[in-house]
Amino acid sequence: MKRGRSRLAGVIGWRRVLVAACLLVVLCLGGIFVYYYVRFSRLIDARLSGDIFNNASLVFTSPTAVYVGQASAPAEVAARLRRAFYAESSNASSVGVYKLSEDKIEITPGPFLSSPAKSPKRPRPV
Repeated sequence: MKRGRSRLAGVIGWRRVLVAACLLVVLCLGGIFVYYYVRFSRLIDARLSGDIFNNASLVFTSPTAVYVGQASAPAEVAARLRRAFYAESSNASSVGVYKLSEDKIEITPGPFLSSPAKSPKRPRPV
């Protein structure tokens, strides 16, 4: 009889160890899931709480046509350039820079818009 009890106790012992190991694995995986769920939910909440359109993807439509003799104020053109991520003359921007005077505006495209591969070759002064 002793031998039968020990065999039964051995089977019950292995089942307990197996159940405990499975429970430990499930608890660890659940803890990892909860950690990342909370982490990313806070990240998403932080991004949604601010200005969601602040980080633009710089995908533009066709350029706005400007014709010679067209009536538009330099301040209006400067407002369009600011929306297109151009910077005023004192700041640097990879898109471009503009300089606003009383009655004129000077626009200089930056390296983002004028890559050497696409621009025509200009003669260099000697």
